Amino acid sequence: MIQNGGEKRHTNYGDGAYRLRPGSFSNVTAGSIPKNVITRGHRCAYGTQHRKAAETLGLPTHGAPMPFSIPEFLIQFLTEEGDLVVDAWAGRNMTSLAAELLGRTWMSGELMLQHIRTGAELFRGRPGFWLNPQIAAAFGR
Repeated sequence: MIQNGGEKRHTNYGDGAYRLRPGSFSNVTAGSIPKNVITRGHRCAYGTQHRKAAETLGLPTHGAPMPFSIPEFLIQFLTEEGDLVVDAWAGRNMTSLAAELLGRTWMSGELMLQHIRTGAELFRGRPGFWLNPQIAAAFGR
């Protein structure tokens, strides 16, 4: 379609909010805009790692887990390397982990101390990992 100069017709759909003009779709672009609904399974390797860490620590798992692939997709789509990603309700900290692995700076907040503690395990072994001794002591580990 691009090589042929794009659309040849002119039309309106619905209430006129979508208009097709001659020449539409004639330019090379970086890609299409994602659909409105993101469909992903709810299980992932990082989620399994988090669940095992919670069990080892004797702490509850998060009640509304989000798979790693959702924040990973959104961070890739909406930010560039070096950008700051903020998650005010971190939960398992999947958004922060995705930001870290994608080369973004990140900041997260979480009200539930047990989620902070178990989410920290996703970063163990990463450069710069440090767990506040008071958080570790709060759970005897």
